[in-house]
Amino acid sequence: MKSFNRYFYEVQPAHATAARPTYDADAGRMLVRVGFFGTHRINPAVRLFGFVRYDSYVGAANRASPLMQQEHGVSAGIGLAWTFKRSVAKADTGL
Repeated sequence: MKSFNRYFYEVQPAHATAARPTYDADAGRMLVRVGFFGTHRINPAVRLFGFVRYDSYVGAANRASPLMQQEHGVSAGIGLAWTFKRSVAKADTGL
């Protein structure tokens, strides 16, 4: 986990500036995430889907990193999934 946190939060001496001091990232919690996902079948070949997600970085192990810029975030998305080819033969499930 420490190598993962280093990727996001560590600042090596070679990359440090006056506004971005060196920082040694530590292992630990990155965030808490809560989300909802839903899907609706429009027809056998098309599905509509969507999600809403809230992220909180409060209490994260590396909240002192100069690369940490916000404590909360919200994201959402919608899309369509289309099955463009489907076998005419049904699978034999053996049931």
